[in-house]
Amino acid sequence: MVLQSSTSTHTHCGARVSVLGAADVFRAKSVAVLAIFIAVIFTACSKSDHGQSISDVRPDTVATVSTWHYSFDSLEAMVATSDLVVAGEVTAVSQGRLMNPDDPSISTRYRLVTITIQESIKGTHANSTVLMEEAGYVPNGASFEIDEMPWSNIGDVGIFFLANYPDQPEGLYSQISPEGRLLTAIRDSDGAAQLSLQSVLSFSDSALGESLGLIESSEVHGKVRAAFEEVVKENISADKPLWELLAEFRQEEEAGMVAEDGNQDSGSSNQELLGDLLEDSRSGQVAE
Repeated sequence: MVLQSSTSTHTHCGARVSVLGAADVFRAKSVAVLAIFIAVIFTACSKSDHGQSISDVRPDTVATVSTWHYSFDSLEAMVATSDLVVAGEVTAVSQGRLMNPDDPSISTRYRLVTITIQESIKGTHANSTVLMEEAGYVPNGASFEIDEMPWSNIGDVGIFFLANYPDQPEGLYSQISPEGRLLTAIRDSDGAAQLSLQSVLSFSDSALGESLGLIESSEVHGKVRAAFEEVVKENISADKPLWELLAEFRQEEEAGMVAEDGNQDSGSSNQELLGDLLEDSRSGQVAE
């Protein structure tokens, strides 16, 4: 990342931790995590954030997740799969809904991000703002973010690739994958000024995420629009989420159509992850 006016690093407070215990197929949760079991050891930051306004705080910890709903190999695939692609600015953040309102004592709570839309590149939205849910808070009140999906900050400007999952009310969205947030401007450390970025800030360390991070900020809107035009022209279909591919994989395995090593040519960009997921399933680490 290169700043036009100064040198800065987009960092996040909190210790990196591993997800513990058995994995659970998270079929449609809007933090966009496929395999995550909320048994995380939370470590407080060296400098407490409690008592600050919610727009200023950093999460208490960062959770590491290795598998996501989608693993895109191209910008076109991410555009095709997203329900909504918008250019906009984060203008508000707040605590959101409970993931499991029927049992608040054990339910995590989402963090709700308001994005003021500057341009709708794909999809239609009736309002001038769109609401995005991201990782937030565990039942004891400790806060957390995902390592490749860090908390959004007021003043973040860029392009957001969003999905409305089956468990989400209408009008609520999630970032579709770690690659699905491309920032062109951020606030400085004290929030007083907005810094334009020479190249896109991408939080993903995947091959696609790293390539997107090399795009000049002045060019990213045109590239995303061109990707959308290519999706329409070539009738590119949406990728299937990993849980759906895994279910199909299991069915075909039961029918004797899948080799023991999990190899199968499905033509999906998610294929390389299926072998590991299938192995986890066989060992009882992944449950439907």
